[in-house]
Amino acid sequence: MLMSTIGNWNRVEGCSRHGRAVAAAGFTLLELLVVMVLLALLGSMAAPRLQAFIQGDVLRGVARQSIALVQQAGQLARQQQRPYLLGYEKGRHALVLKPADTAVIGGAARQDNSHDVGPGRSHSLRLPAAVQLTAISVQHSGQSSTTASLYLSSQGYVAPTLIILEAEDRRRLSLVVSPFLGKIKVVEGYVDPTTTALFR
Repeated sequence: MLMSTIGNWNRVEGCSRHGRAVAAAGFTLLELLVVMVLLALLGSMAAPRLQAFIQGDVLRGVARQSIALVQQAGQLARQQQRPYLLGYEKGRHALVLKPADTAVIGGAARQDNSHDVGPGRSHSLRLPAAVQLTAISVQHSGQSSTTASLYLSSQGYVAPTLIILEAEDRRRLSLVVSPFLGKIKVVEGYVDPTTTALFR
């Protein structure tokens, strides 16, 4: 009998322990509210940084794609021995690469598709709405001028050029295109186009 009493005692005690364990595993409403308030505070502090990171990533992504398009233009110019224009079309919000002999002259386009990238095809980079092309600034004999396009010679050479991209939050990236080496540097912020040391 003693055994059965001890056995029952253990069973009852086990139930009460189990009952306590279940009670300890639950949360009170106050604890849940405190955790929710802390999460809301952390989220409100992290949201602006996350947004800046995402926008920065978009701006850097457009810069990388723009660099690739400029390099592709140089390769096409050298391969096909014909000049190319990389221009900004405001209506499409895109950088467009076309052979220079298909450029619009006096309102009429000359077409010579004998060496074109494909019949009437052009390469383009559509810019996201969050990124604007502020300027394409070309330097000629120490003087800087803002233009809508970048001219690449049939050897793939360009004049020293700055392509300036701007995000919605006013952060800027300047792409510095060197004339002969096909080297393109990315510089944070706005760069003065008359700074000749950049193009070396």
